[in-house]
Amino acid sequence: HTRFRNVTGVQTCALPIYAAGLAGQFRRDGGEARHSCCDGQRHEGRRAFVLRLGPLAQQEKALVDAHSATENSPISGARTDYSLYTPMEKAVKSTFAGSRWNRSDWMRNLSESRSLLAAMERRPVRVPRGPHRAYLAPAAVSDLISMFSWGCIGERSIRKGESPLRFMRTGERRLSPHFSLTEDFSLGVVPRFNGEGDIAPEKIELIREGRLVGSLVHSRSGAEYAVASNGATSGEGLRSPSMAAGSLRREEIFKRLGTGLFLSNLHYLNWSDPFEGRITGMTRYACLWVEEGEVVGPIETMRWDDGIYRFFGSELEAVTDFRALIAETGTYHHRQAGGMLMPGMLLKSMNMTL
Repeated sequence: HTRFRNVTGVQTCALPIYAAGLAGQFRRDGGEARHSCCDGQRHEGRRAFVLRLGPLAQQEKALVDAHSATENSPISGARTDYSLYTPMEKAVKSTFAGSRWNRSDWMRNLSESRSLLAAMERRPVRVPRGPHRAYLAPAAVSDLISMFSWGCIGERSIRKGESPLRFMRTGERRLSPHFSLTEDFSLGVVPRFNGEGDIAPEKIELIREGRLVGSLVHSRSGAEYAVASNGATSGEGLRSPSMAAGSLRREEIFKRLGTGLFLSNLHYLNWSDPFEGRITGMTRYACLWVEEGEVVGPIETMRWDDGIYRFFGSELEAVTDFRALIAETGTYHHRQAGGMLMPGMLLKSMNMTL
């Protein structure tokens, strides 16, 4: 995890990079420790290299140098989880992951985070309760998609009538044609086998253009309901979901949003009404108020309450034409594997309650 901190006008950070095969790609040198020292230490079977960086120009150079050192090395993947802080301790959080460390993509990721950090230093805006247009960045979309693992997309929960998707199984409801969801192990972020050694297909189509076409089926559910198992875990939760991209271009986001909320991350999600698919949670990190396509300032932390049939159904106006791989960064009991390939979403409205 990386902390970029602004101290007396100079941005600094400490950046652990975890990657197989990275040992030997970095060397300690005699330069200034604040921006050129790489401390190697073992971390759960991998080597963690902490780049201690100083002023922003040196910081970017060190990161580019790190990329250059690893670009031709036999690395199976790369992921970075970092936060940027203002002097008032307001934070922007981002992750960067991929099958290979891509310099231009990383620099764009860092540049976007720096732009959000500048916006976070403006005067906070108090947003009234009620419905507002909203743009959800890929990380925020991944927070919502994670709720599909909580008794939602599994065959057992649908059969027992506990899942809000039971209405889709019977044909009573459907989601937006802009929304398609697949369990996609070709992303390479998690093994295809579960705890019992069952191997899942490389791709499991779950929702196609708003219609439920599949579910996650563990072997016990398969035996109980006489359906074929597809190698799901015992909890029948998502491990490597991929949401289809749309047509909304990156440069059009603020213009299409107009006046409303830009939400980078969501937090503390839980079902407020699991049978109807209503979710409650909080805004977190770089959440901004936008007027006529221009950022006004950060919003105060707010609670929201809305449903999956609105998020991914009636209120889904557009989906971005780009996607981001949001790596799993959880460390409950152990470092978690997995990740999600998510686009951003433009919503006609989102209910803010507090």
